[in-house]
Amino acid sequence: MDIMCHGWQAQDFSFTRLFHGKLPTSIMFQSLTDLFDQREWDVILLMSYKYISKQIGRMLSISYRTVETHISRINKQIGVHSSYQFKEYCRMSDYAFYMPKIFVYPKSRMFLTFRLKGVLTKMNKLYTVSTQIINTMEQSNEPWGIKDKNSCFIYGNLALKSIKNFSNSFEFEGLYDHELPWAGAEFSKERVAHDRKVMEKEERICSLETHLFGKDKFPSSYFCEKTPIYHEDGSCMGTIFHGWQAKEYSLTYLYQYYDKLPPSILLQPPSDLFTQREWDILFLFLQKQSGKQIGEILSIAYREVEGHMARIHHKIGTHSGQQLEEYCRANNFNHYIPERFLLS
Repeated sequence: MDIMCHGWQAQDFSFTRLFHGKLPTSIMFQSLTDLFDQREWDVILLMSYKYISKQIGRMLSISYRTVETHISRINKQIGVHSSYQFKEYCRMSDYAFYMPKIFVYPKSRMFLTFRLKGVLTKMNKLYTVSTQIINTMEQSNEPWGIKDKNSCFIYGNLALKSIKNFSNSFEFEGLYDHELPWAGAEFSKERVAHDRKVMEKEERICSLETHLFGKDKFPSSYFCEKTPIYHEDGSCMGTIFHGWQAKEYSLTYLYQYYDKLPPSILLQPPSDLFTQREWDILFLFLQKQSGKQIGEILSIAYREVEGHMARIHHKIGTHSGQQLEEYCRANNFNHYIPERFLLS
């Protein structure tokens, strides 16, 4: 069996949450053994980078006592009795090369994917997906799907059916988002807009989707990443998307601004109209932060914030905060959150 992998350059700010020095040459994003649960792995990583229990608790939004309990269980499981022994054990076991995914932004999330050129062929005006790709997606416990250039479904795996609470016999092929029998179908226009952006720009985008998934009685959030797929002649033929559940504690920062998360949030700028700094300021402005508060959050001077706001107004021809807010909402800019605000 052959496998192929896909990579993309990580943005530097993706790692500012944790690293202050030199990155290891290779990092794994899957736990190395089943010896510990995910929370214990999170604690192990922070301990290995010399964070104390109080700092670990603050970063993971848990109490100091909970951290100490996790450390006690970890030490007992591996039979060590001091921090020195713990570090030696981690070094010998290569635990230093593992990083839980919550400590990087979605853009840096590494996962196995597959080369798509030649995988999809057009036969009798229908797209046929190779059995290798279908089998691979069927084995995944995370949602995968494929759409054509008109946002019509070509394929959806069992995990995608599960999070929409569909039966295993349900067929996605030939249906559009608005035709799917689930509550999230009312937001089909946003999904089609995402598809269109992926195909027009020919680049990946990531969004955060918050709905009632599966049999859940309360909303939960999934990251959804979409990438373009191509005909053999190089023309874009549609999109492939992949989802994974967001951990609640990775969204803690967002709850400072939202009592209830919007159904769909884009993690890439909606347009090229503004610089990234201007987008950061716009996001905070829409969350009713003052110029002084924005400066403190972004670690820039109040005058610099005012300068950016003046340039934003000039670019779109607005003259007041109310006009700016109305413009942003009319253009769905309020559905965008800079990735830096996902983990902080």
